[in-house]
Amino acid sequence: MVSAVNKTYGKSIFRTIKSSLSRFVAILAIVALGVGFLAGLLSSPVDMRHSADHYYDQTRMYDARIISTLGLTEDDLATVKAIDGVEAVMPAYDTDLVLVTSQEDSASYTTRMHSLPEDTSADSEGYLNQLTLIEGRMPEEAGECVIVLTKSFSGDTEWIGQTLRQDPDGEAAEGLPDEFTVVGTVRSAAYLSMESESTTAGSGTLDLIAYTVPATFDMDYYTAFYLTVENTTGMDSFSQEYEDTVQAVMDQLEPIGEERSQARYEQLVGDAQAELDDARAEYEQEKADAEAELADAKKKLEDGEAELADSQQQLEDAKAEIDSGWAELNQQKESFNSQTAAAQQQINDGYAQVQSGQAQLDAGKAQLDSAQAQLDQGYAQLSQTEQTLSEAKAQLDASKAQLDATKSQLDSLTQGKEALFQAAAAAGLPVSDTSDAGALALIAQLESASPELGQQFAALKEGLNALAAQGTDTTAALAAWEGGNAQYEAGLTQYEEGLSQYQAAKAELDASQSELDTQRQSLESQQATLNSTKAQLDQSSVQLQQGIQTAQSEFASAEAQLNDAQVQYDDGLVQLEEGRQEIQDGWTDYNEGYEEAQQQFADAEEELADAESQIRDIEEGQWYLYTRADNTSYSSYDSNADKIAAIATVFPLFFFLVAALVALTTMTRMVEEERQQIGTMKALGYSTAKIAWKYLLYAAIASVAGSVIGLAVGSWLFPYIIINAYNIMYDIPQALTPFNLPFGLASSLSMIACTLLVTLWACWAELREVPASLMLPKAPKAGKRILLERVTPLWSRLKFTHKVTARNLFRYKKRFFMTVVGIAGCTALLVTGFGVRDSVSDIVALQYDELNQYQLTLGLRDPSALEGRDLKSILEDTSRITDHLAAMQVQADVVPEEGRPSDSLVVFVPEDAAAMGDYFLFRHRTNGQPVTFDEDAVVVTEKLCERQGWKVGDTITLEDGDGNQAQLTITDICENYVYHYIYLSPKTYEAAFGKDWEANSLLCKLPEDITPEEESQLSTELLQCRDVVSAQFTNTLSESFGSSIQSINSIIVVLIVCAGLLAFVVLYNLTNINITEREKEIATIKVLGFYDGEVSAYIYRETILLTLIGTALGLVLGMALHQFVIRTAEVDMVMFGRTVYWLSYVWSALLTILFSVFVNLVMHRKLKNISMVESMKAPE
Repeated sequence: MVSAVNKTYGKSIFRTIKSSLSRFVAILAIVALGVGFLAGLLSSPVDMRHSADHYYDQTRMYDARIISTLGLTEDDLATVKAIDGVEAVMPAYDTDLVLVTSQEDSASYTTRMHSLPEDTSADSEGYLNQLTLIEGRMPEEAGECVIVLTKSFSGDTEWIGQTLRQDPDGEAAEGLPDEFTVVGTVRSAAYLSMESESTTAGSGTLDLIAYTVPATFDMDYYTAFYLTVENTTGMDSFSQEYEDTVQAVMDQLEPIGEERSQARYEQLVGDAQAELDDARAEYEQEKADAEAELADAKKKLEDGEAELADSQQQLEDAKAEIDSGWAELNQQKESFNSQTAAAQQQINDGYAQVQSGQAQLDAGKAQLDSAQAQLDQGYAQLSQTEQTLSEAKAQLDASKAQLDATKSQLDSLTQGKEALFQAAAAAGLPVSDTSDAGALALIAQLESASPELGQQFAALKEGLNALAAQGTDTTAALAAWEGGNAQYEAGLTQYEEGLSQYQAAKAELDASQSELDTQRQSLESQQATLNSTKAQLDQSSVQLQQGIQTAQSEFASAEAQLNDAQVQYDDGLVQLEEGRQEIQDGWTDYNEGYEEAQQQFADAEEELADAESQIRDIEEGQWYLYTRADNTSYSSYDSNADKIAAIATVFPLFFFLVAALVALTTMTRMVEEERQQIGTMKALGYSTAKIAWKYLLYAAIASVAGSVIGLAVGSWLFPYIIINAYNIMYDIPQALTPFNLPFGLASSLSMIACTLLVTLWACWAELREVPASLMLPKAPKAGKRILLERVTPLWSRLKFTHKVTARNLFRYKKRFFMTVVGIAGCTALLVTGFGVRDSVSDIVALQYDELNQYQLTLGLRDPSALEGRDLKSILEDTSRITDHLAAMQVQADVVPEEGRPSDSLVVFVPEDAAAMGDYFLFRHRTNGQPVTFDEDAVVVTEKLCERQGWKVGDTITLEDGDGNQAQLTITDICENYVYHYIYLSPKTYEAAFGKDWEANSLLCKLPEDITPEEESQLSTELLQCRDVVSAQFTNTLSESFGSSIQSINSIIVVLIVCAGLLAFVVLYNLTNINITEREKEIATIKVLGFYDGEVSAYIYRETILLTLIGTALGLVLGMALHQFVIRTAEVDMVMFGRTVYWLSYVWSALLTILFSVFVNLVMHRKLKNISMVESMKAPE
């Protein structure tokens, strides 16, 4: 019977799982997420350290390192090997130098050159810090080297075959060749990453690590011992057991180091001091000799100047005599010139009168010549007129003769015609036509009648025919003769008039010519008189010129004598100037020699000061003992593991809270749905524990399955992702992620226990009721008006569906509360994830771009470095360093109150408190208001005050390295993110600690346009200055810190993704429960005619409103959660930012809403598939 009951009981459990599979899967998923996230994050720092430790063991990484500035000898090596607990010792040579490539675009690298042991086989006992060959081969001969490559430095060149040379422009490293040949590339456990390690060589920051054979170094001492401690190989090098084992050996080394270094210190100091004393004595002697030579030269120059002064006086006297002679000569010249000028003036006046008379005569002659020309022209015209008249007279005479001939001919023809007419009449011929033609006709008749008679008129006939041939007749010819005769008469009259005018003009010209001849004779007489006067003047001028020539000859003789004197004077001046130039050259040589001597004195004194500084640097031969924890990459990796551990202790707890809430909600709904089954089982005799066991077993199965899945995935996945994220900058060859049983059990058991407890809580209320009550449907809550219904104007305007949504939201307060809290928790986790990313990413820019107003920090070995010539020269060049401020920075420890942590801090004391505000931005983080820093100020950084619980006005106690304690009263607290600082003025420091202020650092401002190449050159020159031990650029610190922050950002992305997955699971589960418990309600509205889209909107409205309310609450909750996580996850020396950017809130809200929308889309199918019939049959 019992077996059957148990079998039935078991079937009931599995039926329940099958019927509520989505609910079961939700619990399983939330448990898997929580367990996997917690186990993975808790395992991550352990696995990070385990992976690194495994790599250290494989490569026999050193456990301790010994360095002495005085060098280490073979005796020191034997002593160290004899110490109890030392397993192996590897002596080494280490030197920092600057190497440049031989390529065209040569690059410069500040390099640390290490030596390898003679035997580099893997099983060699003395081969520590073993290298892993990547490419090429290991060095075999002197001058060959291999380059260490890391994730943060791989170079952009083909290293093998490259020739690296010592920087020709820099200071060569002693004991090393000028050239190195790269034969391979390697990895080294000592350099997991290329951290920003400081050095006194080159740019001040290491760029390159290289290894070479010992034969490359020409040194008579070792620079370091690397040693391993017995029985540490199997230990976790990050554990306290390992530290204690190594510390036991270090405790033995400390007194031995003091003993061994003291003797070497005394020897080196004695030898160095003796050399310095000899050098100083030699310098003093050479200085005295040089000063004596300079004094002799100066005496000679002063004597020469005295001789020059005497010569100058003699020349001045000679010059006075010459000037007097010239004055007398010039006076005589002036008198003579005055007399000759007067005589010359008289002659000139005579010449002027002659010239005036000659001008008048010439003018008269010109007038006569002009008049003669006019007369000649008149005579010429008369001659032409006379010729014209003669020609006219000849023409008139010819015309007269021709007219007379014509007249005679015409008279003859007329007479012949009259005789003809008379003969014709006589012959009885009629005469009617007296014209020439009639005459010719009569002649023809007469010839016909009487040839003999006709022959008498043959001459007449011939004459008339001749006229007819000319086209005229006797009448016309007679008329023409009369016209010609009239013209002749007119021409004759005109000729006679012209002849009369010609005769009158000629008479007038003859009279004028006679008068002109008279005047010309008068002018010739005057010209003869004028010529006589000019001849007298010419004779006087010749006599005057002869007198002038005689006087000039005398003057020339006097001038020659004076010029000779002037030449002698000028020669004297030249000699004087040459003497002066010689003296000036002598003074120039003397001054140059003096300055050169002073420069040599200064150089010698600087060298002596350098030698004194080097002696001071010996510092009594102290050994420096280091462990792995002092290795930069080791401590950096360990610090990052601590950051992951800090996040792992805080962030997963909120996953647990949200998971517990989801489990409580899920199991509560499940128990309420099965209350009738619970009542039936109680009625059948099942005990309360037995019934509760069903639900506990249900939750246990889901929790165990989720824990197994979460452990299987999370304990491997999260460490793997985190280690590989840090492998962006660290060179860990293999990420080891072994299963961590304690973390796995702790994570799974705590999650299972949490789930079972909330399940038991959910069952307890129902199990207290009696079976009869449980078997009845649970009475619905009494309906009552919600608050919105009392706002009548608003309620009356709402749609029916909106009213239903409002009632469902606010009437079922438990469901409302659980859903809103679940969504708010997921949003808060997203805000926290994004906020942590903002806070971590902020600090680099805030610290190094806003707060720090300087770009370079110089470390000084001694305050006298500020007086060094080279350093002063660089600081005075404002094109390279625009401003600087000396400061003292010393370490001190806080004397904590009870219950407070032990912290170290830097006491920062600037030389000028008033100027410090130009180098560091003193302000409050919360409101940005400035912080006052003056002579009486005591300003402490914010993170330290938070850790110690300090506030303004508190009195604090600090202890420096010498054990001196100081009590100070805080005047203000300032914003700062990296390291702890207290800022004091020199006056306050000296009063508090009883010590004098001494500069050991220098803050420098650089030009904004300075290039990386100029920074590197500046750093190289600064490190060559006396007593300058380091040059640290803030941008280098920023880049180094930024690389570490970048790895943390990768981890934050993982956290954000996990928070997003959790948000999706929570939203899905709550929405699924909401729909499941309201299936009858949904079926009812379907029966009432709601379409599928309307049904979905019916549910979606509630989900959307709940999402918005939960998201708003989650944003507020996320602010508080972010502050809690940040303050908890911070490492001791770093303060993360406290601000969450608005974009992070936006992304958190959008992701939550996006998940909600996606869940709604997924649930649409379930809403659509709800059966109205089956749902109506289902009991409440």
